[in-house]
Amino acid sequence: MNDRYYYSRLSTKEQCAYRDIVFGLTRLAARIKVPFGVDVGRVLVAINYDNPQLYFVKFDEIDTVLNFSGTRYLPAYYFSRKECLAINARVNKQCQAILRQVQGRCDHEKVVSLHDLLAGKVRYDADALNDRARTPFSSTILGVLLEKRAVCEGVAKACKLLLNALNIKCMVACGKLLSARDEGHAWNIVKIAGQPVHLDITNDLDVENTGFVRHTYCCISDRQIEKTHRMNEVYPACLTTEYDYFVQNSANVFEKCDIQRMIRRACQAGKGYAEFRVKNDFLTEEEITQTALKAVLDCTARCSVQLQAQTDREQGVYLLRW
Repeated sequence: MNDRYYYSRLSTKEQCAYRDIVFGLTRLAARIKVPFGVDVGRVLVAINYDNPQLYFVKFDEIDTVLNFSGTRYLPAYYFSRKECLAINARVNKQCQAILRQVQGRCDHEKVVSLHDLLAGKVRYDADALNDRARTPFSSTILGVLLEKRAVCEGVAKACKLLLNALNIKCMVACGKLLSARDEGHAWNIVKIAGQPVHLDITNDLDVENTGFVRHTYCCISDRQIEKTHRMNEVYPACLTTEYDYFVQNSANVFEKCDIQRMIRRACQAGKGYAEFRVKNDFLTEEEITQTALKAVLDCTARCSVQLQAQTDREQGVYLLRW
């Protein structure tokens, strides 16, 4: 399944051009005819986000020729046809390896499972921010599938590709992080049982290489993600909180006793960590960590313990390890 959200946003004429261009790109055509009056750049943006399998196209290079018979788009490619065949074999092999690891009986469980697989294995390619020309594939599926290093766009495209392979509707969403004024950002909107939710795997990556996967942005609503994200355009409304990771796992904290409950539950399960979202604006970070520290000492009967914390203050999410 290839879920083409951006295609649905185009006019009838643009959709016709979209189909012709995709047909040509798939065959690595040197020239592709486009109807008069079509904004090729706008159509290419839609194709880029809808079709992560077209990793071999240089979408940022738009060359057109206009003559009496119409407009011709002259695509630029990273690879030759022969090279693409070899790379496709590697990509398909890696996709199948990941898909075999995805667990779950329902779509929600599969989404969370894929989130954890990618967030645990992929590293953020910070070098790409300084020199994208040296790391062009960090914004494509190749960065995730073959190099295990990518930026947000590459992670979002790989997520879409893999979820579509599981027959789960998924699109790439674009916008900005409120903490980074001029830096663009990409994530996913996924449909679970017909309900759209946000999934930002990039911001849940194990960037500190701790071995712990975070779930701050796992299946959350518009109201939740708008605390840290700004969307570039109107996307499907994500209204439900039913599939929110912290709702599903009863990990929302309202009072200090909820923190104690979370610590007890983790200790009883033999875990040395707890992840929860604080919903009480009056609880300070010091109160939260001190309450958690005391609960860990009580539950483990230790004389002392070192508590490490990863926090997303805007989202109110804490990952505590001891």
